[in-house]
Amino acid sequence: MREIKFRLWSDNLKVMYTPNMEANMWEVQPMPNGICNEAPNDVLMQYTGLKDKNGKECYWDDWVTDGVNPKFLVTPDYHLLARLSEIEFEIVGNIYQNPELLKD
Repeated sequence: MREIKFRLWSDNLKVMYTPNMEANMWEVQPMPNGICNEAPNDVLMQYTGLKDKNGKECYWDDWVTDGVNPKFLVTPDYHLLARLSEIEFEIVGNIYQNPELLKD
């Protein structure tokens, strides 16, 4: 059974947050020193249950590459997630913190 986790992109603050379930609040990455109240421009992303070749957790809206094909966007698509679980991939960013990757 895969772990259910989320992260939140605050478009207003331009910061990625992760939940601190014990404290029932959101903490800013990489330093746990900020609290975010959910706002209309915030985007919630779910953990896929997969990690890239470097051990980094893969979430929806991450850009990944297998080193051969062009980068592609992780979506909540069963077939895509099944394929990712079979290959070695690397996370190269996400659509919120790395909007320049949309152009490539």
